[in-house]
Amino acid sequence: MPNKIFIQELTGTATKTNFGIPKVFPLVDDISVVIETSYASYSSLVPGLDKLKTLAGTLSSVGGQMSEGGLDFQNAFDLQRWERTMPVILTPKLIFYIKESGGLRDVYDPMMDLIKFTVPTFDEETGKYILPGISLSAMGDAKIKKATGEAENISKGSKLIAVKIPGVIHLKVALLKKAMPTFSKHLDEDGWPIWGILDTEIISLAPANSKMLDYIKENKLFGNNVDNVDLQAVGKKEATRIVEDQVRGLNF
Repeated sequence: MPNKIFIQELTGTATKTNFGIPKVFPLVDDISVVIETSYASYSSLVPGLDKLKTLAGTLSSVGGQMSEGGLDFQNAFDLQRWERTMPVILTPKLIFYIKESGGLRDVYDPMMDLIKFTVPTFDEETGKYILPGISLSAMGDAKIKKATGEAENISKGSKLIAVKIPGVIHLKVALLKKAMPTFSKHLDEDGWPIWGILDTEIISLAPANSKMLDYIKENKLFGNNVDNVDLQAVGKKEATRIVEDQVRGLNF
């Protein structure tokens, strides 16, 4: 059975997070998870030491020799210290195809719904555009737990998602950084593509850490477990049915 990805929209107010009904998409390729840490030498901590070290190395190379103490000095300050750990990066490729409703509802619309997380979107209520990422005011509302990447309250002005790939990774708060669509050249009878592929890049809101990587073992949120979903419109029973139908539709 091919793996799938669950993507859930996170919206709300300054005091409450609303979890949308998870949407399920089949994956085209194997999954790669990029986890990266950058390092810097200890010599960078001392102003001017890098220049002194470089000068000493240059003089020694001209003479063709260096004392044991000089070499130890060079090596000691070349030791690498932790500088920063980057957010988790996922690059899943999603596939969309006609199921029952036609190319508009099954292919074009769901692809555009995801793409809109990467671009400014017009808000009819305010007459302004909501920008990707987290604004300064939204950052104050979100109360992001930096160590875990989990958000307690997410404001309406944020464009955030939660992502889960079963057996691989679960990002409780993430950003859709890139979405590159490819549409079928063949159209349905109404003039919409019969399939589409979306190359994406998803990054976690907080830097990677061991807690974040272990979330997948909790087996909470997404799938048939919708206890944490705020179901203002459809209710828990209906949400469970929708998710189950989506999962069954991926067993191809």
